[in-house]
Amino acid sequence: MAVGLFITIFLLFHRISSSNSSDEGSSSSYTHQFVYPINLRSGQRNLNGTRQELVEARGKISGLCERPTKIGAALKAGIDSKVAEMSRTFSALKADFEKEVNETRKENAEVERKLRSESMELKAELATKITELRAQF
Repeated sequence: MAVGLFITIFLLFHRISSSNSSDEGSSSSYTHQFVYPINLRSGQRNLNGTRQELVEARGKISGLCERPTKIGAALKAGIDSKVAEMSRTFSALKADFEKEVNETRKENAEVERKLRSESMELKAELATKITELRAQF
């Protein structure tokens, strides 16, 4: 923003100085000493026009500076909205996954209890058969 303003001001002052130098180049050396009041009046008119141009340029620059801010704010709001949506989706998926994991753990624990019970029953049957076989021999 500052660079654009600097360039605008520089170009405006360059325009003023070039208009003043063209006025001085056309006057003779005799009237050169009397040119200053005329150039001051002309410069005053140019300065008023230049001030108006400067005000318009500042308005354009400030408008351009506000536009990226508005666009940036809109993009940020859009991104924040998407992030919030993704966060909610992720939280829901995480909750579903944790629910499935817990259900699987419960099922596994139940299967392990059944297997231990069956294993103990088989061990008891095996011990009984071993005892019966020993008694037969």
